[in-house]
Amino acid sequence: MAVELDELVPYLKASVNPPGQEFIVATDTEWRTAAANAFWWARLRGFFPDYRIDINGELIVNPEDPTDDMPREQQQIVVLAAALNAIEAKLLAMPTNSRARAGPVESETGRSAQVLVELLKGKRKELADIKDEIVASGNATGVGVIDAVLSRQGAFCSGEAVFVR
Repeated sequence: MAVELDELVPYLKASVNPPGQEFIVATDTEWRTAAANAFWWARLRGFFPDYRIDINGELIVNPEDPTDDMPREQQQIVVLAAALNAIEAKLLAMPTNSRARAGPVESETGRSAQVLVELLKGKRKELADIKDEIVASGNATGVGVIDAVLSRQGAFCSGEAVFVR
């Protein structure tokens, strides 16, 4: 068995919208895509190591054991991650300051730099945390670079005939 992402859509809508109102409006397809994105985000954070999203982007499956359903508690983590992403995106889209003028009609709306800076800091911290987790897990590789021009220049200046050892 597998979990259909469409099954999570009503829970996702309920988690971001007050009952009887629509704060965030999206189609079911857009919500399914948001849930899939949230699944992968959570997986990068260490959740659901046994699960994947199928090639059609519609099901959460366990490739090792196709009869294994993801527990409802873990499904709710996907809903929570998708809700947080949706609310963050909504905050980015909302104007947070405005100016008006009555004379020769003027109006201006904008987004608070503080909100944008804090969201950016949060995203950078998430990326740094993911990098630290990858490095700590031993799944990272080391990369070394040799600047041959600088090495040759150093050898020339010190009087050495060969700059590669």
